[in-house]
Amino acid sequence: MHSRRSYLAALGTGFAVVTAGCSGDGDDDEQQADGGGSGLLATLTDSSGSDPSTEDESSQSAEDGSGQSAEDGSGQSAENGSDLSTEDGSEETATAVGDSSESDGVAEGVSKLVAPDGEPTDQFGAAVAVHEDTAVVGASRDDDDGREEAGTASVFAADGDSWTRQAKLVPDEAVAKEFFGASVAIEGDTVLVGAESADANHVYVFERSGASWSQSEKLTPPSGRGAAGFGLRVALDGDRALVGAPVAEESAGAAHAFRRSDGSWTHRAELAASDGVAGDRFGDAVALDGDTVLVGAWKSGTDAGAQAGSAYAFALTDSGWEQRAKLTASDAGSYDNFGRDVAVKGDVAFVGAPDIGVYAFDRADGSWTERSKLRAEDTDDGDSFGTSVAVGEDRALVGAAKDTDPNGDRAGSAYVYARGDGDWSMAGKLVAPDDVAEDDDLFGQALSLDGSTALVGALFDDQPNGDDAGSAYAFTLSE
Repeated sequence: MHSRRSYLAALGTGFAVVTAGCSGDGDDDEQQADGGGSGLLATLTDSSGSDPSTEDESSQSAEDGSGQSAEDGSGQSAENGSDLSTEDGSEETATAVGDSSESDGVAEGVSKLVAPDGEPTDQFGAAVAVHEDTAVVGASRDDDDGREEAGTASVFAADGDSWTRQAKLVPDEAVAKEFFGASVAIEGDTVLVGAESADANHVYVFERSGASWSQSEKLTPPSGRGAAGFGLRVALDGDRALVGAPVAEESAGAAHAFRRSDGSWTHRAELAASDGVAGDRFGDAVALDGDTVLVGAWKSGTDAGAQAGSAYAFALTDSGWEQRAKLTASDAGSYDNFGRDVAVKGDVAFVGAPDIGVYAFDRADGSWTERSKLRAEDTDDGDSFGTSVAVGEDRALVGAAKDTDPNGDRAGSAYVYARGDGDWSMAGKLVAPDDVAEDDDLFGQALSLDGSTALVGALFDDQPNGDDAGSAYAFTLSE
């Protein structure tokens, strides 16, 4: 057992928890495919120790929701074709500063984000995403406005060291048991929010104008095809979006590519594994970067055995999206669940296999090659190391949501990796501050990385909103 002082973001006699006041309230070439302020913030002053698939001929347009509106915190309505209201949380703000003067670790500071109106069992932090100075956090079990487990998502904006909830996102057609917020993605002023309900079959698009957010469209798959579980996973990069539908076709799975043009989203392609079979769960993990797509199929069988798992790399060509590679682990074994989560950035791909490790792949001349297998020295079987992954230009995050060290059984952690001379090495370990972390928080079940900001969800955190209300932590990583 390591001492608590060895954990990078867990320390500091100066760690303070502050509760802020709140009222409670394409192109044609893509048409074919192959194969609120945080109500609770924290300050750290000592942190010593993240066969081709079906061609789409319909060019189906995404549904928009005309006539809908969004309300900002001042009571002003912003018309953006939406009947949805976003509850603005701009009154709930606090400052979270990590004092780097005494820090020789990987994190300089940490802020704890929670819903000002959070309640027990909301599971805030079930999904997280960050881009530049904006973060989005899903609360898929939130009983919003009396609708049991309808779900919500909260958008936070950073101004220096201060994070403020900018909006609470709720769909206009919210229904009980939809589990809206089960997946989220963000790029600039656009947010995607998916739902966990197998019957939902749509992903909501929200746009920001100034500091106000409103629903602009809904993404839907082509009628009657590859739809089951649509929205369980989402990815966004520029004007391209990717939506996983892992329950489609008897859980063989599918992924759907969309493109935005002139402000409207259009379905461009349905992606499927060239050798997929029922039960593979292709689409249970999706990643998108430019002209590259990576899709996990963690239940797929390979020559190594049942449920060894795999991941599929697609590239956008003049002919559309084409499957370019099937990635498997060099030491694969039965029930490794390789592909449980995936990430891609440029010519680097990460594929997680919980409790087995994380595999880093490099692309050269269009071919993908396994470069290394990552597994933290202090991780144990049962920690779920590799359950979530994120990769940036020269850093990566790996979640170990059931890690017991140092905060207790299944409290969770996330590992930071850095790349030098082409090789990946562990730079440090992130955990929730030790005076608020508890057993079963599952810190690291969801995570996101952008630049020097690492966002980590802890969906079963009990503080301050009650049992399993959930939280998320925004870390400022050391340069």
